[in-house]
Amino acid sequence: MGTNNLRWGNTIDIRGSGAGTQILVSAGGLESAVLTTVDGVNFTATILKTDFTASLQGALSFGEGNTYWAKFSGQPLRLLSFDLGAGTATTIRTFGTGNIPELMPCEIAAVDVTNKLLATVNYDGVNPDQVSLYDISNLDDVPQLLDTLTVTSINSGQSGSPRGYLVFGGGNLYMHNINNGIYAFDLVDGTIPAPVILSQPASV
Repeated sequence: MGTNNLRWGNTIDIRGSGAGTQILVSAGGLESAVLTTVDGVNFTATILKTDFTASLQGALSFGEGNTYWAKFSGQPLRLLSFDLGAGTATTIRTFGTGNIPELMPCEIAAVDVTNKLLATVNYDGVNPDQVSLYDISNLDDVPQLLDTLTVTSINSGQSGSPRGYLVFGGGNLYMHNINNGIYAFDLVDGTIPAPVILSQPASV
């Protein structure tokens, strides 16, 4: 699949079920592919030529409708719109690494479309891994950092190996960390309640 013997599948995301299943895979920045099915068993791949200028391994995850998020090492976080008929994926939003430095070394990511959340894991091969949760409800602004957790890992930075996977489900965020098993994080609503007047002020 694809050209130039590219390595497919280090990054993968799946949505839907049965005949509505779609699988998103990447061979690096220059090409992605969406696999679709009419029976839930047999799949057909559509290669998507992106508008990236560098082919790097990294993260991608389905967004709303015909969109997906992508983050490659040293490149900004992108939201792309894809057209299966034309076989293209075009950047519609870019969030610079200078505004969200936590995403700079990001290798994997997941998106919760319903709750407008983006999660990432940052690896540098030396320090403990960082799991970060962002609010992406306002696409006119950069993703807002909600929380960051440190995950102690062993040899998570193995060269040439997928670093792990992230997925939202059932109110949790699940993280597979290479050589360290699976972590489950409970997502707690952090909405700040409206102020309440406990006692009425005296008349003056």
